[in-house]
Amino acid sequence: MQTRTLAFVLATLVATPAAAQLTPEQARARTDHAPVVIAVPGGTWRGRLLDIDDRSVTIQPRGGPPTVLPLSGVLRIEAQRRDSLANGAIIGALIAFRQCARVCGQGLDGSGEAGAAIVLNAALGAAVGAAIDAGRTSKVLLYRGQAAGRQHKSQGLFLTIHF
Repeated sequence: MQTRTLAFVLATLVATPAAAQLTPEQARARTDHAPVVIAVPGGTWRGRLLDIDDRSVTIQPRGGPPTVLPLSGVLRIEAQRRDSLANGAIIGALIAFRQCARVCGQGLDGSGEAGAAIVLNAALGAAVGAAIDAGRTSKVLLYRGQAAGRQHKSQGLFLTIHF
């Protein structure tokens, strides 16, 4: 019984939710001039998504004029999103505050020194947390074209035995 319960909990935690394909209207609502990467058979386009409808995609490449791409030739569109700096700073400050509150008072003469050390370490933890979040970006799949499914190569298992 415990094994089944543990397996169920583990499967629930590991499972990823299935995401439905966004319609062009939903993609437009979610991006609103977001930085995107558009994959086409000849390469990729990077820039800001200006518009998307059921026939075309309009992108503003950095330093270039707006470009209209036919949606039938698009393999996928991914939005690039940056992580918020605020949550990283808060988490970093709380971790450093908690750790320093435990150990920073050791070896100090007065309680006033411990308070200053705790605040200083919390500020340092906030800076480290914000710096970590500054380097994090995530990609959100907004659109997958019909041609994208045909590009995957078949997978197989290969076994080599040497004597």
